[in-house]
Amino acid sequence: MKTAFLPKYFAALVLLLLALQPASVLAHGGGTAQLVKEPAGAYAVYVWTNPDPVRVGTMHVTVALVEPDSDEPIMNAAVQITATPQTGQPLVAEATHKNATVKSYYEVDMELTETGPLQVAVAYQDGDAAGSAGFTVQVERAGMNTAAIGLGAALLAIGGGVIWMLLGRKKRPAAGEQ
Repeated sequence: MKTAFLPKYFAALVLLLLALQPASVLAHGGGTAQLVKEPAGAYAVYVWTNPDPVRVGTMHVTVALVEPDSDEPIMNAAVQITATPQTGQPLVAEATHKNATVKSYYEVDMELTETGPLQVAVAYQDGDAAGSAGFTVQVERAGMNTAAIGLGAALLAIGGGVIWMLLGRKKRPAAGEQ
């Protein structure tokens, strides 16, 4: 039985699965920079959003709050994100360290329901220090979930290959048999 080709297919499968990682896994701790060391009261604010472009559905927001001179992270602030669509009600959520990959970041997921411009405000309170900064993003319509489609296609191809290998094997006579 030929098994030399199996490592090649296994390596290809691993590379394919790595390439198809869900965006939500990649979102934590990064994304598209919206604010970079933006002065906001006593501190400076960095903000990233994911996905890029922002779409109807889940918008992941990552915030880093730092001392402006040293970039030392501020760890115990209350950070609030307000996302205000052009029409409709504002969405308000607290960004925390709880689900952050990088524990000095504040992170939150927000569910967006409409397209168009979205005004995002980041406000913090840390004892007597308080500040805010904002930016506008364009929310686009929800896109196809290409990662799920690609994973499904890969699984179908792998399953088809396994079935083909199992059904396509011919029994070879043992030594001495005819």
